[in-house]
Amino acid sequence: MRYKSSCLSSCPVSTYKYKSTCFDSCPVGTFADGSDCTSCSTVDKSCTACPDSTTCTACSNKRYADGSICVKSCPIGKYIFNSQCVDNCPAFTYSYDQKCIEFCLLGTYVDGSQCTSCTDIHPLCQTCSSSSDCTTCSKGNFAYGTTCLSVFPVNTFKYGGACYDSCPSRTFESGSICVDECPSSTYPNGGRCTACNTLDALCTKCSSPSLCTACSSSKYSSGSSCLSSCPVSKYVYNYNCLNMCPGNTFIYGRTCVDECPSGTYLNGAQCLSCTNLDLYCVKCSSLQSCSKCSGDRFAYDSTCVTSCPGNTYEYAEAQCVGSCPDGTEVEGSKCETVKMTNVTMIVVSVVCGVTGLIAIILLYRYIAAKKLSKIRIHSAPQNEVAKRLKVHVRKSFSIVES
Repeated sequence: MRYKSSCLSSCPVSTYKYKSTCFDSCPVGTFADGSDCTSCSTVDKSCTACPDSTTCTACSNKRYADGSICVKSCPIGKYIFNSQCVDNCPAFTYSYDQKCIEFCLLGTYVDGSQCTSCTDIHPLCQTCSSSSDCTTCSKGNFAYGTTCLSVFPVNTFKYGGACYDSCPSRTFESGSICVDECPSSTYPNGGRCTACNTLDALCTKCSSPSLCTACSSSKYSSGSSCLSSCPVSKYVYNYNCLNMCPGNTFIYGRTCVDECPSGTYLNGAQCLSCTNLDLYCVKCSSLQSCSKCSGDRFAYDSTCVTSCPGNTYEYAEAQCVGSCPDGTEVEGSKCETVKMTNVTMIVVSVVCGVTGLIAIILLYRYIAAKKLSKIRIHSAPQNEVAKRLKVHVRKSFSIVES
Protein backbone atom coordinates (compact mmCIF):
# COMPACT_ATOMS: atom_id res chain seq x y z
CA MET A 1 0.00 0.00 0.00
CA ARG A 2 1.17 3.52 -0.75
CA TYR A 3 0.98 6.02 2.09
CA LYS A 4 2.44 9.43 1.46
CA SER A 5 6.02 8.61 0.28
CA SER A 6 6.20 5.09 1.72
CA CYS A 7 5.13 1.62 0.62
CA LEU A 8 3.45 -0.43 3.39
CA SER A 9 1.95 -3.90 3.70
CA SER A 10 -1.24 -2.43 5.20
CA CYS A 11 -2.70 1.03 5.90
CA PRO A 12 -1.87 2.57 9.29
CA VAL A 13 -4.51 2.91 12.00
CA SER A 14 -6.97 5.82 11.47
CA THR A 15 -6.37 5.88 7.70
CA TYR A 16 -8.57 4.63 4.86
CA LYS A 17 -7.74 2.42 1.92
CA TYR A 18 -8.87 3.34 -1.59
CA LYS A 19 -7.45 1.75 -4.72
CA SER A 20 -4.19 0.52 -3.09
CA THR A 21 -3.58 3.90 -1.49
CA CYS A 22 -3.94 4.96 2.14
CA PHE A 23 -5.64 8.32 2.87
CA ASP A 24 -6.06 10.29 6.08
CA SER A 25 -9.62 11.02 4.90
CA CYS A 26 -11.61 9.66 1.99
CA PRO A 27 -11.18 11.68 -1.24
CA VAL A 28 -14.03 13.57 -2.92
CA GLY A 29 -16.53 11.26 -4.58
CA THR A 30 -16.12 8.54 -1.94
CA PHE A 31 -17.38 7.86 1.59
CA ALA A 32 -15.86 6.06 4.61
CA ASP A 33 -17.01 2.44 4.79
CA GLY A 34 -15.18 0.97 7.79
CA SER A 35 -11.47 1.29 7.02
CA ASP A 36 -12.13 1.56 3.27
CA CYS A 37 -13.31 4.36 0.99
CA THR A 38 -16.18 3.42 -1.30
CA SER A 39 -17.13 5.33 -4.47
CA CYS A 40 -20.37 7.36 -4.37
CA SER A 41 -21.28 5.71 -7.68
CA THR A 42 -22.30 2.68 -5.61
CA VAL A 43 -25.09 4.85 -4.17
CA ASP A 44 -26.16 6.07 -7.63
CA LYS A 45 -24.17 6.00 -10.85
CA SER A 46 -24.56 9.82 -11.21
CA CYS A 47 -23.74 10.56 -7.55
CA THR A 48 -20.55 12.62 -7.13
CA ALA A 49 -20.68 13.44 -3.39
CA CYS A 50 -22.08 11.43 -0.48
CA PRO A 51 -21.56 11.19 3.32
CA ASP A 52 -22.67 7.53 3.52
CA SER A 53 -24.22 4.68 1.55
CA THR A 54 -27.78 6.02 1.83
CA THR A 55 -27.39 9.75 1.11
CA CYS A 56 -26.26 11.51 -2.08
CA THR A 57 -25.56 15.26 -1.88
CA ALA A 58 -24.42 16.04 -5.46
CA CYS A 59 -25.00 14.53 -8.87
CA SER A 60 -23.57 14.83 -12.37
CA ASN A 61 -25.32 14.99 -15.76
CA LYS A 62 -27.59 17.91 -14.67
CA ARG A 63 -29.36 15.74 -12.10
CA TYR A 64 -30.50 16.60 -8.57
CA ALA A 65 -29.73 14.64 -5.41
CA ASP A 66 -32.86 13.27 -3.75
CA GLY A 67 -32.01 11.04 -0.81
CA SER A 68 -29.92 8.15 -2.16
CA ILE A 69 -30.72 8.71 -5.84
CA CYS A 70 -30.10 11.25 -8.59
CA VAL A 71 -33.18 12.49 -10.46
CA LYS A 72 -33.78 14.66 -13.53
CA SER A 73 -36.36 16.75 -11.65
CA CYS A 74 -37.45 16.97 -8.04
CA PRO A 75 -40.73 15.27 -7.08
CA ILE A 76 -43.85 17.40 -6.61
CA GLY A 77 -43.78 18.97 -3.16
CA LYS A 78 -39.98 19.30 -3.09
CA TYR A 79 -37.79 22.25 -4.09
CA ILE A 80 -34.37 22.59 -5.71
CA PHE A 81 -31.72 24.13 -3.43
CA ASN A 82 -27.98 23.81 -4.09
CA SER A 83 -28.66 20.99 -6.61
CA GLN A 84 -30.58 18.99 -4.01
CA CYS A 85 -34.26 18.25 -3.56
CA VAL A 86 -35.44 19.62 -0.19
CA ASP A 87 -38.80 19.42 1.55
CA ASN A 88 -38.74 23.09 2.64
CA CYS A 89 -36.75 26.10 1.51
CA PRO A 90 -34.17 27.34 4.08
CA ALA A 91 -34.60 30.61 6.01
CA PHE A 92 -34.18 33.83 4.01
CA THR A 93 -35.19 32.13 0.76
CA TYR A 94 -38.54 31.88 -1.03
CA SER A 95 -40.12 29.00 -2.93
CA TYR A 96 -41.10 29.66 -6.51
CA ASP A 97 -41.50 27.34 -9.49
CA GLN A 98 -40.12 24.40 -7.41
CA LYS A 99 -36.93 26.34 -6.60
CA CYS A 100 -35.59 28.13 -3.54
CA ILE A 101 -34.51 31.70 -4.45
CA GLU A 102 -33.14 34.64 -2.45
CA PHE A 103 -35.36 37.30 -4.04
CA CYS A 104 -38.76 37.23 -5.70
CA LEU A 105 -38.46 37.87 -9.43
CA LEU A 106 -40.03 40.73 -11.39
CA GLY A 107 -43.63 39.78 -12.07
CA THR A 108 -44.01 38.13 -8.65
CA TYR A 109 -44.57 39.34 -5.08
CA VAL A 110 -43.59 38.06 -1.62
CA ASP A 111 -46.39 35.95 -0.21
CA GLY A 112 -45.20 34.60 3.13
CA SER A 113 -42.33 32.17 2.42
CA GLN A 114 -43.10 31.93 -1.28
CA CYS A 115 -43.20 34.13 -4.39
CA THR A 116 -46.58 34.37 -6.14
CA SER A 117 -47.09 35.43 -9.75
CA CYS A 118 -48.75 38.81 -10.37
CA THR A 119 -51.04 37.09 -12.89
CA ASP A 120 -52.77 35.50 -9.87
CA ILE A 121 -54.06 39.02 -9.11
CA HIS A 122 -55.21 39.67 -12.68
CA PRO A 123 -54.33 37.88 -15.96
CA LEU A 124 -52.99 41.14 -17.47
CA CYS A 125 -50.99 42.22 -14.39
CA GLN A 126 -47.23 42.32 -15.09
CA THR A 127 -45.77 43.80 -11.90
CA CYS A 128 -47.22 44.06 -8.39
CA SER A 129 -46.22 44.82 -4.81
CA SER A 130 -48.79 42.73 -2.97
CA SER A 131 -51.87 40.63 -3.50
CA SER A 132 -53.98 43.81 -3.55
CA ASP A 133 -51.74 46.13 -5.59
CA CYS A 134 -51.03 45.60 -9.28
CA THR A 135 -48.55 48.31 -10.41
CA THR A 136 -48.33 47.73 -14.19
CA CYS A 137 -50.37 45.85 -16.74
CA SER A 138 -49.75 44.63 -20.27
CA LYS A 139 -49.44 47.24 -23.04
CA GLY A 140 -52.55 49.37 -23.52
CA ASN A 141 -53.91 48.68 -20.04
CA PHE A 142 -53.68 50.54 -16.73
CA ALA A 143 -53.33 49.05 -13.27
CA TYR A 144 -56.02 50.02 -10.78
CA GLY A 145 -55.92 48.21 -7.46
CA THR A 146 -56.27 44.49 -8.24
CA THR A 147 -57.45 44.90 -11.83
CA CYS A 148 -56.23 46.05 -15.24
CA LEU A 149 -58.35 48.51 -17.25
CA SER A 150 -58.18 49.75 -20.83
CA VAL A 151 -59.42 53.25 -19.86
CA PHE A 152 -58.92 55.47 -16.81
CA PRO A 153 -61.74 55.50 -14.31
CA VAL A 154 -63.27 58.93 -13.70
CA ASN A 155 -61.69 60.99 -10.89
CA THR A 156 -58.45 58.95 -10.78
CA PHE A 157 -54.85 59.97 -11.43
CA LYS A 158 -52.27 58.31 -13.67
CA TYR A 159 -48.77 57.59 -12.35
CA GLY A 160 -46.25 55.12 -13.79
CA GLY A 161 -48.79 53.12 -15.78
CA ALA A 162 -51.24 52.81 -12.90
CA CYS A 163 -54.40 54.61 -11.76
CA TYR A 164 -54.77 55.96 -8.22
CA ASP A 165 -57.62 57.53 -6.32
CA SER A 166 -55.05 60.03 -4.99
CA CYS A 167 -51.43 60.66 -5.91
CA PRO A 168 -48.79 58.61 -4.05
CA SER A 169 -46.61 60.21 -1.36
CA ARG A 170 -44.00 62.73 -2.61
CA THR A 171 -45.82 63.32 -5.90
CA PHE A 172 -48.09 66.17 -6.98
CA GLU A 173 -51.42 66.33 -8.77
CA SER A 174 -51.04 68.00 -12.17
CA GLY A 175 -54.33 67.76 -14.00
CA SER A 176 -55.22 64.07 -14.18
CA ILE A 177 -51.66 62.80 -13.64
CA CYS A 178 -49.20 62.59 -10.73
CA VAL A 179 -45.72 64.10 -11.23
CA ASP A 180 -42.49 63.99 -9.22
CA GLU A 181 -41.89 67.71 -9.91
CA CYS A 182 -44.32 70.44 -10.94
CA PRO A 183 -43.90 71.80 -14.51
CA SER A 184 -42.14 75.17 -14.90
CA SER A 185 -45.41 77.01 -15.48
CA THR A 186 -46.73 75.81 -12.11
CA TYR A 187 -45.60 75.70 -8.48
CA PRO A 188 -46.13 73.16 -5.67
CA ASN A 189 -49.11 74.12 -3.57
CA GLY A 190 -49.78 71.45 -0.99
CA GLY A 191 -50.08 68.24 -2.96
CA ARG A 192 -51.08 69.99 -6.19
CA CYS A 193 -49.36 71.94 -8.96
CA THR A 194 -50.95 75.40 -9.26
CA ALA A 195 -50.60 77.51 -12.43
CA CYS A 196 -48.29 80.52 -12.21
CA ASN A 197 -50.88 82.73 -13.91
CA THR A 198 -52.85 82.62 -10.67
CA LEU A 199 -50.16 84.94 -9.27
CA ASP A 200 -50.34 87.30 -12.24
CA ALA A 201 -52.03 86.83 -15.60
CA LEU A 202 -48.66 87.34 -17.39
CA CYS A 203 -46.58 85.14 -15.06
CA THR A 204 -45.13 82.13 -16.98
CA LYS A 205 -42.68 80.72 -14.40
CA CYS A 206 -42.76 80.73 -10.60
CA SER A 207 -41.38 78.86 -7.62
CA SER A 208 -43.88 79.77 -4.91
CA PRO A 209 -47.12 81.72 -4.39
CA SER A 210 -45.04 84.83 -3.73
CA LEU A 211 -42.29 84.57 -6.38
CA CYS A 212 -42.84 84.87 -10.13
CA THR A 213 -39.54 84.31 -11.99
CA ALA A 214 -40.59 85.00 -15.61
CA CYS A 215 -43.30 86.99 -17.37
CA SER A 216 -44.60 87.17 -20.92
CA SER A 217 -44.95 90.23 -23.21
CA SER A 218 -41.52 91.64 -22.19
CA LYS A 219 -42.74 92.36 -18.67
CA TYR A 220 -40.51 92.32 -15.59
CA SER A 221 -41.11 89.92 -12.72
CA SER A 222 -41.13 91.51 -9.27
CA GLY A 223 -42.23 89.33 -6.38
CA SER A 224 -45.56 87.84 -7.42
CA SER A 225 -46.31 90.51 -10.05
CA CYS A 226 -45.41 91.30 -13.68
CA LEU A 227 -44.57 94.99 -14.28
CA SER A 228 -43.89 97.24 -17.26
CA SER A 229 -40.68 98.43 -15.56
CA CYS A 230 -38.81 97.69 -12.35
CA PRO A 231 -39.19 99.99 -9.32
CA VAL A 232 -36.33 102.49 -8.90
CA SER A 233 -35.17 100.64 -5.79
CA LYS A 234 -34.58 97.39 -7.77
CA TYR A 235 -31.92 96.18 -10.20
CA VAL A 236 -32.85 94.68 -13.60
CA TYR A 237 -31.39 91.31 -14.60
CA ASN A 238 -32.89 89.02 -17.26
CA TYR A 239 -36.28 90.73 -16.91
CA ASN A 240 -36.25 90.21 -13.14
CA CYS A 241 -36.41 92.99 -10.56
CA LEU A 242 -33.87 92.17 -7.85
CA ASN A 243 -32.84 93.71 -4.56
CA MET A 244 -29.17 93.12 -5.48
CA CYS A 245 -27.20 91.87 -8.49
CA PRO A 246 -26.25 88.17 -8.58
CA GLY A 247 -22.65 87.09 -8.02
CA ASN A 248 -20.33 87.35 -11.06
CA THR A 249 -22.32 90.31 -12.44
CA PHE A 250 -21.65 94.05 -12.23
CA ILE A 251 -23.84 97.05 -11.48
CA TYR A 252 -24.36 99.38 -14.42
CA GLY A 253 -26.82 102.06 -13.45
CA ARG A 254 -29.88 100.08 -12.29
CA THR A 255 -28.95 97.06 -14.42
CA CYS A 256 -26.91 93.91 -13.67
CA VAL A 257 -24.48 93.08 -16.52
CA ASP A 258 -22.10 90.19 -17.15
CA GLU A 259 -19.35 92.60 -18.31
CA CYS A 260 -18.93 96.36 -18.38
CA PRO A 261 -20.04 97.93 -21.70
CA SER A 262 -17.82 100.10 -23.91
CA GLY A 263 -17.38 103.60 -22.55
CA THR A 264 -17.24 102.41 -18.94
CA TYR A 265 -14.61 101.00 -16.57
CA LEU A 266 -14.84 98.58 -13.67
CA ASN A 267 -14.61 100.08 -10.20
CA GLY A 268 -15.20 97.39 -7.56
CA ALA A 269 -18.51 95.80 -8.58
CA GLN A 270 -19.73 98.83 -10.56
CA CYS A 271 -19.33 99.94 -14.17
CA LEU A 272 -18.68 103.71 -14.19
CA SER A 273 -18.74 106.05 -17.18
CA CYS A 274 -15.42 107.12 -18.71
CA THR A 275 -16.79 110.68 -18.62
CA ASN A 276 -15.92 110.59 -14.91
CA LEU A 277 -12.31 110.98 -16.08
CA ASP A 278 -13.05 113.66 -18.67
CA LEU A 279 -16.23 114.84 -20.32
CA TYR A 280 -14.83 113.85 -23.75
CA CYS A 281 -13.40 110.43 -22.73
CA VAL A 282 -15.17 107.56 -24.54
CA LYS A 283 -12.78 104.67 -23.82
CA CYS A 284 -10.90 103.91 -20.61
CA SER A 285 -9.65 101.02 -18.48
CA SER A 286 -9.46 102.72 -15.09
CA LEU A 287 -9.96 106.03 -13.37
CA GLN A 288 -6.40 107.00 -14.36
CA SER A 289 -6.30 105.80 -17.97
CA CYS A 290 -8.33 107.32 -20.82
CA SER A 291 -7.34 105.79 -24.18
CA LYS A 292 -9.80 107.49 -26.57
CA CYS A 293 -11.61 110.80 -26.73
CA SER A 294 -14.48 112.14 -28.79
CA GLY A 295 -14.37 115.01 -31.27
CA ASP A 296 -10.91 116.30 -32.24
CA ARG A 297 -9.40 115.74 -28.83
CA PHE A 298 -6.42 113.60 -27.86
CA ALA A 299 -6.15 111.22 -24.91
CA TYR A 300 -3.35 112.21 -22.56
CA ASP A 301 -3.06 110.47 -19.18
CA SER A 302 -6.61 110.68 -17.73
CA THR A 303 -7.73 113.76 -19.69
CA CYS A 304 -8.70 114.80 -23.19
CA VAL A 305 -6.68 117.69 -24.71
CA THR A 306 -7.10 119.73 -27.87
CA SER A 307 -3.43 119.19 -28.83
CA CYS A 308 -0.59 117.06 -27.54
CA PRO A 309 1.70 118.80 -25.02
CA GLY A 310 5.37 119.43 -25.78
CA ASN A 311 7.65 116.39 -25.85
CA THR A 312 4.71 114.16 -26.82
CA TYR A 313 3.51 112.92 -30.18
CA GLU A 314 0.14 112.14 -31.78
CA TYR A 315 -0.31 108.37 -32.23
CA ALA A 316 -3.01 105.88 -33.39
CA GLU A 317 -6.49 106.58 -31.94
CA ALA A 318 -5.68 110.22 -31.16
CA GLN A 319 -3.37 109.53 -28.24
CA CYS A 320 -0.42 111.53 -26.96
CA VAL A 321 2.69 109.43 -26.29
CA GLY A 322 6.13 110.30 -24.95
CA SER A 323 7.95 108.19 -27.55
CA CYS A 324 6.89 106.51 -30.76
CA PRO A 325 6.30 102.74 -30.48
CA ASP A 326 8.20 100.13 -32.48
CA GLY A 327 7.36 100.16 -36.18
CA THR A 328 6.76 103.92 -36.19
CA GLU A 329 9.00 106.99 -36.47
CA VAL A 330 8.69 110.65 -35.59
CA GLU A 331 7.51 112.88 -38.41
CA GLY A 332 6.88 116.36 -37.10
CA SER A 333 4.57 116.04 -34.10
CA LYS A 334 3.24 112.60 -35.09
CA CYS A 335 4.25 108.96 -34.96
CA GLU A 336 3.98 107.56 -38.47
CA THR A 337 4.44 104.00 -39.68
CA VAL A 338 7.96 103.57 -41.04
CA LYS A 339 7.83 103.97 -44.83
CA MET A 340 10.72 102.29 -46.55
CA THR A 341 11.33 99.86 -49.36
CA ASN A 342 12.19 96.59 -47.72
CA VAL A 343 14.77 94.29 -49.15
CA THR A 344 14.16 91.05 -47.35
CA MET A 345 17.15 88.84 -47.39
CA ILE A 346 16.16 85.25 -46.76
CA VAL A 347 19.45 83.57 -46.14
CA VAL A 348 19.41 80.10 -47.61
CA SER A 349 22.19 77.73 -46.70
CA VAL A 350 25.10 78.88 -48.85
CA VAL A 351 28.07 76.61 -48.60
CA CYS A 352 30.63 77.72 -51.21
CA GLY A 353 31.86 81.13 -52.39
CA VAL A 354 30.46 81.20 -55.95
CA THR A 355 26.81 81.17 -54.87
CA GLY A 356 27.55 83.72 -52.17
CA LEU A 357 29.31 86.03 -54.64
CA ILE A 358 26.36 85.92 -57.04
CA ALA A 359 23.99 86.82 -54.18
CA ILE A 360 26.09 89.86 -53.22
CA ILE A 361 26.31 91.10 -56.84
CA LEU A 362 22.55 90.79 -57.41
CA LEU A 363 21.75 92.58 -54.16
CA TYR A 364 24.07 95.49 -54.95
CA ARG A 365 22.55 95.86 -58.44
CA TYR A 366 19.05 95.95 -56.96
CA ILE A 367 20.04 98.56 -54.37
CA ALA A 368 21.72 100.75 -57.00
CA ALA A 369 18.77 100.52 -59.39
CA LYS A 370 16.25 101.50 -56.69
CA LYS A 371 18.53 104.22 -55.27
CA LEU A 372 17.83 102.98 -51.77
CA SER A 373 19.27 104.73 -48.74
CA LYS A 374 17.69 102.49 -46.10
CA ILE A 375 17.04 98.76 -46.14
CA ARG A 376 15.77 96.22 -43.65
CA ILE A 377 17.52 92.89 -43.12
CA HIS A 378 15.58 90.29 -41.18
CA SER A 379 17.72 88.33 -38.75
CA ALA A 380 18.04 84.67 -39.54
CA PRO A 381 20.53 81.87 -38.86
CA GLN A 382 23.64 83.20 -40.64
CA ASN A 383 26.49 81.55 -42.46
CA GLU A 384 29.73 83.27 -43.46
CA VAL A 385 28.34 84.63 -46.74
CA ALA A 386 25.42 86.29 -44.96
CA LYS A 387 27.73 87.86 -42.36
CA ARG A 388 30.04 89.25 -45.03
CA LEU A 389 27.08 90.59 -47.00
CA LYS A 390 25.81 92.54 -43.98
CA VAL A 391 29.28 93.99 -43.36
CA HIS A 392 29.48 95.29 -46.95
CA VAL A 393 25.94 96.68 -46.91
CA ARG A 394 26.39 98.50 -43.57
CA LYS A 395 29.23 100.56 -45.07
CA SER A 396 26.88 102.25 -47.56
CA PHE A 397 23.36 102.05 -46.14
CA SER A 398 21.33 102.67 -43.04
CA ILE A 399 20.46 99.22 -41.64
CA VAL A 400 17.30 98.39 -39.74
CA GLU A 401 17.41 94.86 -38.39
CA SER A 402 14.40 92.84 -37.21
